[in-house]
Amino acid sequence: MGLGLQRKTMVKIITQLMAERQNPRSYWKRVALQPCINLDCFEKLYRHHSPDFASFHSNHVAHYMHTYWKAMCPEIFPQETSHNEVEDYGGAIEHGYRVADDLLRRCMNLADRDTVLVVASSMGQQPYISPLKNGKPIRQFRSLDHLVRIIDLTGKVNALSTMSDQFNLYAGDEQTKDLVMRRLGSAYVNTPQQPMFYLENVNNAVTVTMRPYEDLSESSRVVFPEIGQGASYPYADLIYSTGMVKSGWHDPKGTMILKGPGIRKGGTIADSNNLDIAPTLLSILGMPIPGEMKGCILQEAMAI
Repeated sequence: MGLGLQRKTMVKIITQLMAERQNPRSYWKRVALQPCINLDCFEKLYRHHSPDFASFHSNHVAHYMHTYWKAMCPEIFPQETSHNEVEDYGGAIEHGYRVADDLLRRCMNLADRDTVLVVASSMGQQPYISPLKNGKPIRQFRSLDHLVRIIDLTGKVNALSTMSDQFNLYAGDEQTKDLVMRRLGSAYVNTPQQPMFYLENVNNAVTVTMRPYEDLSESSRVVFPEIGQGASYPYADLIYSTGMVKSGWHDPKGTMILKGPGIRKGGTIADSNNLDIAPTLLSILGMPIPGEMKGCILQEAMAI
């Protein structure tokens, strides 16, 4: 509570834990508790420091859309959706938006008449129809640190999870990055015809995405031919499955809403780019725009 945790949030947590005792399948609501706790801490810091600029992020709505779209709209998916799945998770996305609405209400209450409030998402979501017969299972590495140890690069690369089935490995030099590409690029599941990863070379990092397969079993193994005599590990020891399938994915169109002093009331922005956000925010703050920024100030949002 010293960090800002509020009593009403504690009540939500206790209520959720009690509900799970009655119905363990209601665990999915836990995800929406995290941003409530985070905003409690954010709110205390914001009120104490009164910063010129502050940002708050939540990913809980995206999580729900990735995971539970199939339960919300079973009629559009070729894979069968059980009655229990619809009953248990059909309202998850709507619940996520209700929580997001409440977070936004609290942020609006924090903003005084001299504050510009910006609500932005880098992208949207849409249904994901998998080509796999039973849909794309949502899986995740149990420990990225363990994977780094397996490929013998501890202390040479830093691992950062980005999505359930995707992570980045940051290397300090090109030679180390080449080792990552080679050691992970040769890894496979059961046979060399089933590569374990998609790899993408991005600046100083390698973006790693697990490939989905349907024919996996308890005896499936991951082989790393570049390590020793071909190190081999049980697939289930490295990766766990959530038991859900991916049913939502990213749409490139996002949203940006601005409200406050100096912002044109009722205006719209015809077209913009993610690169335009930083110079626009700097302009609102009355700060210079660095020459290396390629975006433009969104003048259509400004009051004349």
